[in-house]
Amino acid sequence: MKLKYLGTAAAEGIPALFCRCELCRTALERGGRDIKTRSQAIVNSDLLIDFPCDTYMHVIREKIDLSACRWLLVTHAHEDHFYPADFGIYGDCYAHNMTSEKLEIYCNSRVKEMFDAVSREIAIPDSIKNNLLFTVVSAFEEFSLGDRYRVTPLKANHSPNENALFYLIREGEKQLLYAHDTGHFPEETTDYLANNLVRPVDMLSLDATLGKNHCYDGHMGFYECFDMLDILKQRGIVDDNTVVVFNHFSHNGMLLHDEASELAAAHGALVSYDGMQVEL
Repeated sequence: MKLKYLGTAAAEGIPALFCRCELCRTALERGGRDIKTRSQAIVNSDLLIDFPCDTYMHVIREKIDLSACRWLLVTHAHEDHFYPADFGIYGDCYAHNMTSEKLEIYCNSRVKEMFDAVSREIAIPDSIKNNLLFTVVSAFEEFSLGDRYRVTPLKANHSPNENALFYLIREGEKQLLYAHDTGHFPEETTDYLANNLVRPVDMLSLDATLGKNHCYDGHMGFYECFDMLDILKQRGIVDDNTVVVFNHFSHNGMLLHDEASELAAAHGALVSYDGMQVEL
């Protein structure tokens, strides 16, 4: 299993679109790993996680055949994770010789409602909509993606207006826990993982939005991540062999990449950057 981080920022990106704070100005000057686009990842070459407005940039920068993605997991309906207007060009005269002409999209009910509303507003034709196969999923109900992946949606602590999810993804014996956007895991989620995993996960990608600042409900900062890691280790969900990556950063966290990496490394974690790939 390979996970590539296509975008590693929160909603405003780093540098934030209209911001002139010291961190944003420094990031813009330095470039490289300090530039972070809106959150998205790809597993191998066929499974996308989230679909933000920066997807077009990710495809160009990473030279991805997006039409080869057969499956999309959406965590929630916030526009930095789901930007449905871009599905209006999924086929017809906008996309020729697609590797796969159908995309299976797994999401909560709010995401589907958002797509339906945007679809009506911009008049996405049936010839395109019929190739976007939505399945509304619920927390703790496992499903399969072909004969390649097994996926369990998990309850997130994020949005009061929808049932936000994050995902446990299995390919063969490999297990990836992709936990964005969420604050401290709900008790039901931690209990589910502790009671249903036969061994610790191989990789944990953990929401660290607020950096060195303490979080508000719905996200974590580094110190909340350290606490969460202790809980997950105590419950047998991660261990010393688990690859732990902090991800999904806001400029309000006040950490550039090198400082964030140093702080995370003291607790055995890595810090994501756009284009980073982890192979399990």
